[in-house]
Amino acid sequence: MKKILLALSLVACAVPVCGASQLKLVFESSDGSQHAYDAQNLVMTASSGMLNVSNDAVSESLPLQGLSKMYFSDAFSSVESIGADFASAPVSVVSLSGVNLGSFTSLSEAASQLAPGYYIFTSGNISRKVCIQ
Repeated sequence: MKKILLALSLVACAVPVCGASQLKLVFESSDGSQHAYDAQNLVMTASSGMLNVSNDAVSESLPLQGLSKMYFSDAFSSVESIGADFASAPVSVVSLSGVNLGSFTSLSEAASQLAPGYYIFTSGNISRKVCIQ
């Protein structure tokens, strides 16, 4: 716990230096999952065993106990693969800037109607960052 808090303190000092770049701060969990956040305007606090991370685009909490490492990366992509069940389900689409772009009957319908770019697709309680090419 002390190591994580020390690392968070060091990261908080490094963020202003890195703010102008496209750096991501990546947290890796012991199960292999990764969570990446833009370093610009990143605020982190730890309380009650949770790491609270927020910036202009997101506000999330991660359990400290499950974190295995954190690092800066400029080559991180958080685009996830889409499972077959998610691809055929009705989806809601939001731009990365938070603009609601509508609801579609399937991922393929949404992809055919959207311009190339990155979007947040939500189906039920599952959300994915998707790249439309």
